[in-house]
Parts: sequence; structure tokens; C-alpha cells
Amino acid sequence: MTPQVKAEGIQNILALRGDPPKGSSTFEAVEGGFSCALDLVKYIRAEYGDHFGVTVAGYPEAHPDVIKEDPEEQKAAHAADLRYLKQKVDAGGEVVVTQLFYDVELFLKFVADCRDIGITCPIIPGLMPIQTYGGFKRMTGFCKTYVPPAVSEVLEGIKDNEEACRAYGIQMGVDMCRRMLAAGTPGVHLYSLNQDKSVVGILQGLGLVDVSCPPRALPWRACVGRRSGEAVRPLFWASRPRSYLARTAAWSGDGSDAMGALHADVSASAVIAQRPQSDKGLAARQAALAASPVAAAADLVPAFRAFLLGAAHAFPWSESGQPSGELRAAAECAAPLLAFGALVLDAGRALHCAPSGAAATPGGWGSPGGQLYQKPFLHAFVPAAKLPSLVSAVEALGGSHLSATAQGCVSGNLEGRSAVAWAVQPRMEIVQPLVADRAAFAAWACEAWALWSLDWAPLFPEEDATSRAMLQALAHSHVLFLALGEDTQQGDALFTALCGALQ
Repeated sequence: MTPQVKAEGIQNILALRGDPPKGSSTFEAVEGGFSCALDLVKYIRAEYGDHFGVTVAGYPEAHPDVIKEDPEEQKAAHAADLRYLKQKVDAGGEVVVTQLFYDVELFLKFVADCRDIGITCPIIPGLMPIQTYGGFKRMTGFCKTYVPPAVSEVLEGIKDNEEACRAYGIQMGVDMCRRMLAAGTPGVHLYSLNQDKSVVGILQGLGLVDVSCPPRALPWRACVGRRSGEAVRPLFWASRPRSYLARTAAWSGDGSDAMGALHADVSASAVIAQRPQSDKGLAARQAALAASPVAAAADLVPAFRAFLLGAAHAFPWSESGQPSGELRAAAECAAPLLAFGALVLDAGRALHCAPSGAAATPGGWGSPGGQLYQKPFLHAFVPAAKLPSLVSAVEALGGSHLSATAQGCVSGNLEGRSAVAWAVQPRMEIVQPLVADRAAFAAWACEAWALWSLDWAPLFPEEDATSRAMLQALAHSHVLFLALGEDTQQGDALFTALCGALQ
């Protein structure tokens, strides 16, 4: 498995022996396999050198397999287990994460014992929040975990109240973390068991997260695996990330390589993500997009307004039906444009030294403590007759623009690539994840126009020829337009100017 792990771009491994198979109380190595975690650590270092970061397990009370009831025997077992941990660290383990425990003093003594025998690497306590009484009893029984009498007494009194158990577990977790962090512990590992409420509750109690707004590491959905190093994308696919990833599947270097893959001659139908074909999925899309006939461009505005306000259940230019974070933050500025014929796909307000982090700034992203910068922009289908006025308004502000017809003609004063958003964050180089790129815009225009006929029009019944024809006619009456301000301190001037040009 390790070659595959390396090929997938994984860089850190928690090296564990593993539990016995279900139904067995003893671990037996398979033929040709490893008998213990130490063998695995040695193998990783022998075969891959320092490529992987290796973490190993530590047991504040000794491994469950060797825990004894007799105090003297337990003392000897604990000492032997510490020596084994030292072997794992000497073989290449760089971090120790511990088994669950509920006695902070026991953990602090374990750390001291480790230091006494020469284990100097970071030791991270493993904390499993109490979720339910039954689950707590099963895990502590399986791991032979010591439970302080005071904890047992409280839990016995609330064991039939699941919410009370969870609340107690959160508060206990907060108290334990505070004590360990105050004692110099470098961090905490929280075992969630796929139940995030208690974990979030503890982090919130420690003041480490603000759950009022979900965090966004980047202004687009990041990849994992071999594309985890991707650092830049064109803004056009903000709401269609799967389509972008499919287009750039051959990406292997930095962001410029990914956008270079967009230049390939790909047919419009090949780049459009397949929609749900179930009756339920189709019915939901028809209800959202084809419930009423379309006789004029104005009849399309309700669908665009619902998308802009985050109330849409489906939208051709969004795989989730939801707007980007930037559009949600700019909804107040972009909404008036709908009344003047602009069918808005995306927009962003000017940001200058705005606090980073999603909670600190509407539409924000990145880690707290930094500053965000963003040029104002609008991305929309606009009436072709209004294009000259829109271009003049953008250029009067010193901005850039691009437009594309359904026939593939691209024009505008933006040549090459222009940064749209960037951030200055603590202990990091300046990041510039969102750009406008002329070549990428040309590739996107093919997809954006095709969605009218390949994704929206087929939702109307065949007998509604008027609606289908109206969607097709839009290709002759509108252009795909990008307006990009160049001044991050412009405020809402770009949107004011565009409204004036559309009237």
C-alpha cells in the first residue's frame, strides 16, 4: 500500500499495528506481514527515507494488551511499554499521539516519564469527548482506560440523558485541554468517531474557532491528493469546480499548467457535468428552472435572482445551485443589475486590508490574522446592445473587461492574466489564488454558452417550443461579459457605473 500512498500525495502516516480482527482478542500477523508498529516504522524509513512524516502511538497507561491489575506488575508493564515507545521513536517516529485518557495528571506523568528516558519529540494527547454513556463505557472497557471516580459519579447520575452526557463531555474536554495547554502541551488530538458536535463544542469553548461562519481556506474548493499543491484558479468556474477539475485532469504542476490545459479543443457537450438522471433529480430541476414559460429575457430574472440570494435549488452555472462566497458577499451590489438586464453569474466587492477568515469578512477566506485584497468584478450575460456603454464605464474607472459571443468571438482590453484576489497572512508568502485569464475566459465561454441549450432548454417540455426558442435566441441578443476593477479601494464604484451604463 505504501507506494500507492506516496503516489496519492500523502505525506504523513500514523504507524499503528492495528486491532485484532473482529471476534478475536489477540493480534496475529498475517504471513509476510508486520508483527508490530515498530516493524512498520522501520520499513517506512528503510524504503522511503524521510519522504513521510511518521507519527506513532503512545499509551499513558501502557498498551491495553499488557495492562495488569497488580500494581507492581503494572509498573513494570508501563516501564516496558515506554522502552518500546522509545524504540519506535528511535526508528523514525517524529510525533507521539496518545491513547485516550480521562486523567490529566496521568498524562503529564507519562510525558515526564518519556522525557526521563530520552524521548524528546512532541507528545500530543489524544482526547475522546464523552458522547453517550454507553459509548463511553464500551471504549473505556475496550482500552482498559482508568476513569477517575469523580467522572464515574457524574456520569452515573446522567447516564440516561444523552444531551447531558454530551454537554458534560464537552465541558470536561475544555477543562482538560486548558490544563494540558497551560502545562506546555504543544497541541491536542481530538477523537471524533465521526461525531463532530462535541469536537466543535470543545474548540469553541477554547476560543479556537468561530462557528458563526464556516471557514474557507481558499476562495474555491481545494483539491486533495496529487493536486493538493494547486494554488491558483480562474474565477470563472467558481460554482462549477467539478467541471474545472475534469477539464484540467492532466494538471501536474502549478496553476499556470492547469489553466494551460483549458486551451484544448474540447466539445461543449464533453465538458458539461452530467446532471442527476433520476426522476426525483429531474423533477427538482424542472420545478426550479422550467416551472413557468419563458417568453422574454425578463422571464429569466427570477431564476438568476434566486441564485444570487442563495435561494435556488438548481442553476445551470452552479453544480450545487449555490453562489460563490464572493457573490453572496456582493449580492446587495449585484442585485440591482438584474432589473437592467444583466443576468449575473458571479460578482465580488472591492476588499482592501480586510481581515482574513470567513467570519471576519463576508465572503472571506484564509486563516485569521491576515489581510485580504480583492478587485471588484462582475461576471454576467448582458444585452449585446449595452456592451459599448458597459465597456466605456469600465474603462473610465481604469478597469479591464472581456466579452464573448456564443459564436466564439472574444474581445476586451484584458491581455494575459490579472490577479483578482490575494492575501497577506501570518508566516506565509503572499497567496494569489483567484485570477482572470483571457485564454481561460475563452474556454469558459464555450461551456457557459452551451449550458443554455444543453442543460436548461431540455428541462422544458417539447411542446413548449417558445421557451426553448427563447433560450436559444439569447445567444444572439446577449454577450458573456467580465468587468474587473483595478483599484481595491474603489468601494462599490464599479457596480454604480455598471448600473448607469445599463439604464
